[in-house]
Amino acid sequence: MPANKEAPFFAKDAVYLKGWDAYRDDVFGAAPPGARWGKVTPRYLGDLHVPGRMAAAMPDVRLIAILRNPIDRAFSKYRLLRRTGHETRSFVAVVGDQLRAEHIARTRTAVLPLRDTVVARGEYARLLDTYLAWFPGEQLQVHYTDELEADAGAVVGAILAHIGVDESWRPERLDRRAYEGGDEARFGTTATRVNSNRMLRRMWQVLPADQRRRLSLWFRFEANVRRPSDETRPEFPAEIRAALVEHYRDDVGRLPALVGRVPPWPEFLPP
Repeated sequence: MPANKEAPFFAKDAVYLKGWDAYRDDVFGAAPPGARWGKVTPRYLGDLHVPGRMAAAMPDVRLIAILRNPIDRAFSKYRLLRRTGHETRSFVAVVGDQLRAEHIARTRTAVLPLRDTVVARGEYARLLDTYLAWFPGEQLQVHYTDELEADAGAVVGAILAHIGVDESWRPERLDRRAYEGGDEARFGTTATRVNSNRMLRRMWQVLPADQRRRLSLWFRFEANVRRPSDETRPEFPAEIRAALVEHYRDDVGRLPALVGRVPPWPEFLPP
């Protein structure tokens, strides 16, 4: 797997139009002969044109989706957009805008910028339907993040069996949380200056592609993240949570039929 989980091929037109061979050589060129290839790209679930492109290129691909409580996912995505400078409005304003009927209709028929799909990307049943229209159900395995947190070994084993590799293998740091998001970038202006420094850019280009990706991830998710505090965490009023519960209720209600298990999200469980 590439070090950078966000290395989209099917969802990024500039990369997709260069062709699979160019992408394969760049991302998987160092893979040993006989290795299984895979990647983690969360945006694939929400981009409507991806399933068709994927089915045309690799109809036998094994698919895995791990679903987080859609309310928590929306708030987490908002925090990421705010930290990276792609969103300056309050969470209340973003949700209010994206719950408008006109906006909801657009998200279900068009490919929109990520900042415009904070709410829509939590409509999991609808999005899984877009894949099941192109792939047989047995090629898609779905887990809930709560299951991963409760028994990571069992979930990893199921995923490995699904993709056809040794299901007894486990990573060394299986029980360690790899990343906890923040709300602010610590060195946003510094990062801009580094990117514009000719000498540093030349040094950067000398590094192997995989090492560049790892350093980019470290800077993006560790060095440049100011951890949240009660003073800096964005406001999440109870009425906004209630509005999101109401919006997602019907979609979440369809998941047991698609996944085979009831989502363990307390807001949606029967009283």
